[in-house]
Amino acid sequence: MSNLRSMSREQVRLYFKIYKQSFRPLVQPAKRFLERYETADQATQGAAAQAVGLTLTRDGSDGLAIADGMKRAGIGIATAILIFGTLLMLTPTIAANVTGTQAMTAHTTATVVELNVLAYKRSRPYVCRVQAKYSVNGTEYQRPPSPAGWSDRCSFKVGQTLDIRYDPRAPGAWDAVSWELGIMGVMATVVGAIAAVQGVILLVVFARHIVFGLRLLKVGRQKTVHLPNDEAAKARVDEIQKEFMLFLFDAWGIKNGPPRPGNSVNGD
Repeated sequence: MSNLRSMSREQVRLYFKIYKQSFRPLVQPAKRFLERYETADQATQGAAAQAVGLTLTRDGSDGLAIADGMKRAGIGIATAILIFGTLLMLTPTIAANVTGTQAMTAHTTATVVELNVLAYKRSRPYVCRVQAKYSVNGTEYQRPPSPAGWSDRCSFKVGQTLDIRYDPRAPGAWDAVSWELGIMGVMATVVGAIAAVQGVILLVVFARHIVFGLRLLKVGRQKTVHLPNDEAAKARVDEIQKEFMLFLFDAWGIKNGPPRPGNSVNGD
C-alpha cells in the first residue's frame, strides 16, 4: 500500500493496467509471433522457439518485468492471492468457531440490568462490564456476555432491551446480535471469494505459460541440437526475446516500452 501512495497517478494507472494484463494468456500471442519464423532456417526457428519459451516460463514463474520494477503477477503472486482470498472468505467461520459464537444459534431478548465502566480511552468508555437478564425455557439467567463475544459492551444502556443469541446447549453463554458484524462477515466472504477466483484464474494462466514455455524450449533445443551453442546463437536468442517483448507491448498498448537494461527481460 505504501508503494501505491508513493506512485504518481500515471504509475498507478500503469500498475493496475499491468495487473489487468496478467489475466491475459500469452500462448496465442506467442503462436502468432512464432508464425514470423515459419519460413526461416532451422537455426533461427530453434532460436525463436527458445526465446519465446524462456519468456513464457519466466512470466509464469516470476512475472515479466514491465516498467520501473513493475511485473506481471507470476505464479507466486497468483498463489498468494488465492491463499489470501481463501483465508479472508473463511475468516467469519474461523472466528466464530474459535470464539464459540458458532454454537450460539438460538435467539431471545434480554434486558441490561448493570453496566460498569472499567476503563476509558480518550475520555470515552472503552472497557465495560455488563449484566443482562433473560429467560430460556422458564429458567432466568443474569450473566455477562460471553468473553469471546463481539458485542460493544460500552454501547449498551441500563434498561435497554437487546436481541441476543445463545448456545441452546449452554444457555448461560450469550452475545448480542450485531447486524454490523453480519455485514462485515458477508463483505469478507464476498471480497475473499472474488480474490480467490482471481487467484485461481491467474494460477491457470501462469501454469499454462510454464507448460507451453517448457514445450517450446524442448522444440527449440531439438532444432539446434546439432548446431554450435556459441555466443552468436545466444545473442540471437536474446535478440528474439526483445523482439517478442516489443510485440507484447504493442499488443498491450503500453507505451513505456521494454524494461531498461537494469530491468531487462533476461533479469541482467
